[in-house]
Amino acid sequence: AVTFADNYAGFLKFAAPILRKHRVPVTMFVHTDYVGSQVGRPKMSWADLISLEREGWFTVASQTRTHPADLRSLSARSLAEEMNGSKRALEQKLGHRVNFIAYPNGKYDLRVATAAQAAGYTMAFTEAQTPAERSPNLFMVARYVHTKWRDAIAQARS
Repeated sequence: AVTFADNYAGFLKFAAPILRKHRVPVTMFVHTDYVGSQVGRPKMSWADLISLEREGWFTVASQTRTHPADLRSLSARSLAEEMNGSKRALEQKLGHRVNFIAYPNGKYDLRVATAAQAAGYTMAFTEAQTPAERSPNLFMVARYVHTKWRDAIAQARS
């Protein structure tokens, strides 16, 4: 599976044309409070996300509301709002159920994984640098970040 995070607008110009041409399905993890933001690195808009989803190869998923540096440090209330608030916003704007979440910066623990499940997600992604099939459960699914692509290839060959 190919995933992207942070909803950067550059995806439209650089990655989308290549992925579309080769029919590679993609999931984009989005922090909902910043959709459409032009501060710092610009983010895709709701219209961009909806349009990409309508093409049938692109899935929008959650990366919380505000992309906290470390979900483990949040109170139970703040953690629930990050997860539930993002899920609500995505489902309202996109018009369908959102099943997946990626933990910002890959930081999670059992309490965070339990909160993701309680929020109604069916799968959650970490940044553990191992193949997904070695993940302990569906709320701790490993994925490689782009800076670790060489590690992913080496492990796939072994």
